Amino acid sequence: MSGRRRIVEFDYIRVMAILCILLCHSCFEWGEGADGVGRYFALTFNFVFFMLSAVLFGLGWSGANRTSYSKDFLFKRIGKLSRTYYPYLIILFGFLYITCDYFSIRKMITHFLYLPWIDKITGYGHLWFMTLIAFAYAGIYACTKVQRNNKIYKVLIYSILIGGGTVYVVMEKWHVPGSFMMLYIVGYISIFLNAQLLMRWIAGINWLFNILQFVVINSLAFVLFYNDIFETHRVLAYPLGMISAISVFVFFCRFFKSFPDSRVVVWMSGISFEVYLVHEFFLGRYSVYGYVGDRSIGYILLIIASLTAAVMLRYVSGVCSRIVGAANIGHKSLKTKN
Repeated sequence: MSGRRRIVEFDYIRVMAILCILLCHSCFEWGEGADGVGRYFALTFNFVFFMLSAVLFGLGWSGANRTSYSKDFLFKRIGKLSRTYYPYLIILFGFLYITCDYFSIRKMITHFLYLPWIDKITGYGHLWFMTLIAFAYAGIYACTKVQRNNKIYKVLIYSILIGGGTVYVVMEKWHVPGSFMMLYIVGYISIFLNAQLLMRWIAGINWLFNILQFVVINSLAFVLFYNDIFETHRVLAYPLGMISAISVFVFFCRFFKSFPDSRVVVWMSGISFEVYLVHEFFLGRYSVYGYVGDRSIGYILLIIASLTAAVMLRYVSGVCSRIVGAANIGHKSLKTKN
């Protein structure tokens, strides 16, 4: 996917999404009725992130000359994530050991194997994202393998939608933790397969209808989450969050279309993954809100601290990548000489 062009409005949406993720986790720190607001932002903007990824890969694949992905696709994508994710994990486990005398071989193994979803670290549960994205990559890899056979392709798509949705409902009924992952994977694959159709529809959508759908859907979602309607109807919470995420994506794709290319936005978009990884350092036990009384100032401090830590993580990741690269070159040179 190295040849895909950068879409300016996606940078703006990505920055908006990461800021809303920071806001949602801030709401859980605030308490006093803010949990409902946090759930709205969490269930909406987490999926906005996945939509951006699914659409970008889908646009690159759904052209006239589309071909199935090779295994190199999976290795390259996981490798790209790991260049940042693994140094982060080393820092995280080192931090937990120094500050909390916390050490767990099992959790280290599950996290390095991209399975934090099934073995979360208290206070750092946001890493479920890594399990989901790994499964999502595997899903779209599998889908592209059968796209040449139209009958099998249609059966696959219907199986994904019906089967995945059914599994989600059953898991929710049995109160299986993390059941939403199945729904998110189904959504990710569906958007990947229909990315070109989605973007054509967005380009031709009526502005008035776009504004109305955004206001109505997100107002309704906000009110329902704020009033904790889903305490007794949990199975509906994540589908509604996905619907509001699609509504947000559709609206802001058109809204940001005419915005100028901004270096600041591109920079923040480029380190949004690092920001997502590191921001939990500044919440929970070491929350910035424990040092300031004003929520607005605390939120600004959280953004500044997260951006600073993200830049540092990017630098450390770059150093580690260069060391690994040099070691590989040295190993290959030694094998050649031998």
